[in-house]
Amino acid sequence: MSIQFLAVGYAILFVLFSVRMPKRNLISITLIFISLSILASVLYFLTPHQFLNNEVWYNVSPWKEIILFSLMILGMFARTLSKAIEERRLRLKKNTADSGDSSLKLDVWEISYPLLFSIPTYGALLSQIGDNSINVASIVLAFETGFMWQTLLKSN
Repeated sequence: MSIQFLAVGYAILFVLFSVRMPKRNLISITLIFISLSILASVLYFLTPHQFLNNEVWYNVSPWKEIILFSLMILGMFARTLSKAIEERRLRLKKNTADSGDSSLKLDVWEISYPLLFSIPTYGALLSQIGDNSINVASIVLAFETGFMWQTLLKSN
């Protein structure tokens, strides 16, 4: 019980910390999302769950779909970050002098752009996985589908 108490306490602490930040930037939004996810997970595990067919919780709907969707969104964010890193490399290669800007250029619209296409991309992911249980291959496929979302939509 003390682990759940600590997890709930840390989640509340993260929410309070991120709300108190002066600027609403990507870090504070990420902290809020992570802390609310931790809080929801802890509250889920505090309630007793009984499944008639002895299936584990992460293979039961809606948790299976939530996990796959979250991994796909994580892959989309990873692609946006890798694209920003690639653009930074090109800028640094152009500007061989020290006067070049070496920071990553992450825009809120660039981060939210993949989310506009998350539903059709998720539909393609679910059609590939079907009714199979979650395993390492489906986890990798979910992340890779999010990472390669542009290629997937161009092929359809």
